[in-house]
Amino acid sequence: MKKMNSVVAVMLLSLLVFSCKKPGCTDPIATNYDIKAKSDNINCTYEGQVGFWYNEAAGKKLKALGGDSLKFFMYENYIDSSKVIYVDSLSVIDFLDEAPECGASDVATYTSAFGKSDFRFVQYRIFNELDLLLYDSIVKLTADECLMIQLR
Repeated sequence: MKKMNSVVAVMLLSLLVFSCKKPGCTDPIATNYDIKAKSDNINCTYEGQVGFWYNEAAGKKLKALGGDSLKFFMYENYIDSSKVIYVDSLSVIDFLDEAPECGASDVATYTSAFGKSDFRFVQYRIFNELDLLLYDSIVKLTADECLMIQLR
């Protein structure tokens, strides 16, 4: 009987030790964060956002350049422009008085999945409806953040 108790005790102890090491993503800013994970399985994935907005003065300037709307494009592989993503189109008269929240209806917002890195560089290009390139830049997106860019 003493042997049986020892075997049961070892099994219970093993169960406790191994159940405490549940693998998963332990980074709270990751999209696949697992609150129950006790050890990181290095499979965390991340995403970030960028949003564009402009005030009345910029809207008037954009209108003077021609056209009534802006077209927003993101280039995830900005080195060779191989992955072009159409984001949104906004009227140049849909200006805002102050910086909005990310994802607001009157903001062109882009969400990018980074994979296992917690940041990513992307290129944006903004054209008017006459296909005149107005803005072209590369920005660093950071996991679990929204970068708001005011067009001037």
